[in-house]
Amino acid sequence: MTNLPRRDIAISLGNVGRLYFVAISDVDGTRCFSLGTESYGTALDAFIPTLCLPTEETFFWATAKPILDRADSLGINVSKPDQANRELFASSHAAAAVFRHQLEHPGEPMPEKNPVQESKPAPEPEQETVIYTDASRARQGGGKAVYGWLVKPADEKSKTVVFDFKAVNHFETNRLEALGILSAILANGDKKNIVIYSDSITGASIANGIIDDVRNKKPVEDWFIQRHVKRSDLLAALKDTTVDIRWVKGHTGDLWNECIDLIVTTARHHVNNVPTATKEECVVKVNKRVAKLLGRKKFWRSK
Repeated sequence: MTNLPRRDIAISLGNVGRLYFVAISDVDGTRCFSLGTESYGTALDAFIPTLCLPTEETFFWATAKPILDRADSLGINVSKPDQANRELFASSHAAAAVFRHQLEHPGEPMPEKNPVQESKPAPEPEQETVIYTDASRARQGGGKAVYGWLVKPADEKSKTVVFDFKAVNHFETNRLEALGILSAILANGDKKNIVIYSDSITGASIANGIIDDVRNKKPVEDWFIQRHVKRSDLLAALKDTTVDIRWVKGHTGDLWNECIDLIVTTARHHVNNVPTATKEECVVKVNKRVAKLLGRKKFWRSK
């Protein structure tokens, strides 16, 4: 018995209203056939046998139930496509879709099913701005107290560190600590995600309470805070900013907690020892002390 060459044919169905058609794909290409207005079955009766040539061993592949049922009644074997001929079947399925579009929209090009869109780079996750705050006052009372904040640089070897401080009349420590936190928010309200570390649990609690009051449109009742922080300014700074205040234990080796402690302490000593000193003169003094702590030749204040 002579082995006949094999021919694989994939069949897909389609219709537009009462107009039925069949699309086939084989190694010779894709052809579409309109089947009239009867039904899939009666058309397949005449259509499938014409594809069975005596010079070929034909294998049919389809998934549509009308094809499977009708082929079975004609004694023709039609199988569901397997992994090896899925590409062939996809071709017949695509041909059916194109033919349907031509019938429904004569003369119009076939739209892309999934048009390729210009890829846009994914937005980078918003980085945290990490800030350390602190305050310093004389234990005996009297004189000036200082509160301040420092932004931890993304590169810890950076020579430029953003920080600021302010001297005020001597007052209770916890509210000075809270004022350091609030001043950091006011100065960095352009950041989207702020994490603030304070070594004062009570000061952090006071600051959180004031933030909640401002966000909830309640008045700030603490007169000391009112004197140094405008509610409207704080509300504006909090508008598009998330603030997470965390406690860090002081004097336990956290470099940036030690750094902000040295800044406010050095500034307090200088403004009390030299009452006529300008802020820039205080900064020079602070730079020398902090540069030594960080082991660098220079330490700049850039705020």
